[in-house]
Amino acid sequence: MLRLVENHDWVIYSIFGCIVALVFALLSLNREVSLKDFLVQKYEDAANSYLTWLVVSAVFCVQASVLVSQYLPGVPQWLGQWSVAGYTANKFGYALLIVTLFYFIRNMLTFLFYSATGQDKNYHHLFFAVSRLFFIASIIVMILNFVNYYIDTDKYFFLQVLFALTLFFFIFKQFFYLFNRLAVLPEEWYYKILYICTLQIAPVFALWRLLFF
Repeated sequence: MLRLVENHDWVIYSIFGCIVALVFALLSLNREVSLKDFLVQKYEDAANSYLTWLVVSAVFCVQASVLVSQYLPGVPQWLGQWSVAGYTANKFGYALLIVTLFYFIRNMLTFLFYSATGQDKNYHHLFFAVSRLFFIASIIVMILNFVNYYIDTDKYFFLQVLFALTLFFFIFKQFFYLFNRLAVLPEEWYYKILYICTLQIAPVFALWRLLFF
């Protein structure tokens, strides 16, 4: 009797590729700065902040998609009908599509929000601070992916831990925004509440609904 073993080599490839991207961000975009110096770097001393933010965001989207794809119910029928060169989207492809579109649309709305409220400087502070936060988050998600796919663990327990970590990160992120020394949120308190409610909390429910259709 033959037993087919699921191949997870693609997970290692994605982790390795993302590590290379993060190292590139440190060595090339930030002038060979160490991880410690990168995390405590001042806004005035930073180089290529926007490009660093793009690289870190792409890494986080890929790794988050790898992690969540195993727990998706499947691929929607409307997407399964499409094929490119004979290939159709799997659960990872669907997760990557939704997560990438989610962050792209939310970042566009964030830019419009800051521009409409005259807080352009705060917007630059935002993606500078966020790139540091999500750099660490990306490393943690890589570790979770390795544990999830390569270490024999209780999947139900792992899912509970994953949910708890996600909730903790979401709450921590709001406090990180509110009390960041760079004042990444708009100065007025009502704009702060509006940003958190409309561009932090509400989109998460939309993302959950799209992923777990």
